[in-house]
Amino acid sequence: MKRPLSVILLLLLTIMSFTSCLEKPETIELENQVSQELTQEYNQLLDFTQNASELKEVEKYILDWADANSFKAYHDKNGNISISKDAYGDYENEPSTIVQCTLTLENPEIYVKSMATALYILKNAESHGRISVLFTSNEDGAMNGAYKINDKYLKADRLISLDWIEEKSILTESAGITDFTLSKSITWSEPICTNAYEISIQGLSETGFLSEQSAKTNPIKVIGDLLAGVKSSGILFELASFNGGLSGDTQPTAATAVVLLNDNDINKFTKRFNSSRDKLIDKYSKNHVNLTYTLTEIELPDKVVSAEDCTSIVSLLYTLFNGVYLKSDGGVALTVSNLGSISTYTGNFIANVSARSVSEEALSELSTTFETICGLCNVRFFAQETAPIWSSVQNSALAGEIYALMESIFVSNVKIRSTLLQTECSVFQIRNPELAIVSIGISEDDMFPTASLLLEFLDGSKRSMPV
Repeated sequence: MKRPLSVILLLLLTIMSFTSCLEKPETIELENQVSQELTQEYNQLLDFTQNASELKEVEKYILDWADANSFKAYHDKNGNISISKDAYGDYENEPSTIVQCTLTLENPEIYVKSMATALYILKNAESHGRISVLFTSNEDGAMNGAYKINDKYLKADRLISLDWIEEKSILTESAGITDFTLSKSITWSEPICTNAYEISIQGLSETGFLSEQSAKTNPIKVIGDLLAGVKSSGILFELASFNGGLSGDTQPTAATAVVLLNDNDINKFTKRFNSSRDKLIDKYSKNHVNLTYTLTEIELPDKVVSAEDCTSIVSLLYTLFNGVYLKSDGGVALTVSNLGSISTYTGNFIANVSARSVSEEALSELSTTFETICGLCNVRFFAQETAPIWSSVQNSALAGEIYALMESIFVSNVKIRSTLLQTECSVFQIRNPELAIVSIGISEDDMFPTASLLLEFLDGSKRSMPV
C-alpha cells in the first residue's frame, strides 16, 4: 500500500533527529529529493518578490501558481487571495483548515518562507479535510486585508498562521491594544518671567517602545519629570510650548519644551537641568549615538500657558505611567504603556498614549488609572480599543497537537510564546470567534521540517484531529 507523503516525511525526520551522526548517503539523498520542491519554490518566490515593484505583481504570481496547479483561487480588491483544496476522498468529515500568511513587499526574506511553505503544503497534502491557503494583504501595516476579507473565506474549524517571527516556537497569545487621547483646552496669558529657554532632546534611536530602555529614554517623559521636579522645588517657571512624538503607538525620538524663568531662578533651574541631562547622556548615549539634550536661551514668546493649566499638564505628565506595567513571574512583559506624543501646536493640549496587554484585567486597570489621573488633573479622557486580546487557551487542543509534533521533529525545547505585538490572529478571532487559531515560526533552515509536521498534522488517515 502506498504510504502518504506526510508519513514518509515524518518518519524520515524522526529517524534523522536520532541518527544524524550515522546518516547514510541514501538517507541524505532522499531528504534532498523530498525537500527540493520546497527549496525551489522558496528561491523562485524570493527572487520574484525582491524584484517586484508593487504587491500586485506578487499577487499575480500566486494566482498564476494556482492556475498552473489546477487550484480554485479567490482574489479580492484588497489584495487578499484564498486558494482552496477540497477534502481528499472520504475525508470530508475531517476538520477544515486554513493556512495563513501575509502578503507584503517588506522583509521578503521573512515572509516568503511562510508563503512558499503554505504553497508546498497545499500541493502535497494527502488524506486531509478541506484545506485553504489564505494570503492576507498587509501592504500598509494596518492589516486591512485581514479586516476586509470576505467572511466565507474564514469559515473553517482551525487556522494556522505561519507569520510568527520566532523559529521553533508556537504563538498562542497576542496583545490587546487600547489607545488613549488626553486633551485640554488651554488658557493663554501674557508672560511674567523675562527669560525664555528651549529644552530639547533629539536624536534618540528607534528601539521600539516595547523595550524597557525606551521607557527610560522617552523624551516627553524625561522633560515632564524635569519640569515636575522643578515645580516641586519651588522654582517659578512658565510653560510656552511642549511638543514631541508622532502618535501613541510609536516611540518618540525627540521632544521640545519652551519655559520662561525669572533672573533669580536661572541658576537653580540650570542645575536641575544639568542633573537630568547628565543622567540621560551618561547612561544611554552609547546606545543612542546621536542623542543630544540641550538648554538654549531663545527669544521671549508673546504668550504662555496659564499657571493653572501649566500645573495640570506637568502633573499629568509626571503621574502618567510609561513603560512596563506588569511582568510575568519569569520577567516577561505582559502589559506596557507608551506616552507617544504631546502637542500644544494647535493652541490646545493633546497627548496620545497606547497601552498593550495580554491580560484583560491589567488593561482595564491601566485604563481606569489613566482616567482617574486625568480627572484629578482636569484633563479630558478618551479611550478606544484598537485591537482585542487574542488567546488560543480556549483552543489548547490545537496548540497541543502542533506542539507535540514540533517536539518530535525538532527534538529540542519548543517554546510557547505570547507577544505584545498586534497580530492578524486577533483580527481573525473577531471575524470568526469559533475558529481555533495558532501561529508558528519558520526559519529558512526549518522550512522543510515545518512543512512536514504540518502535512502530518493534516493527515486524517492516522488519527482524529482536535478542533
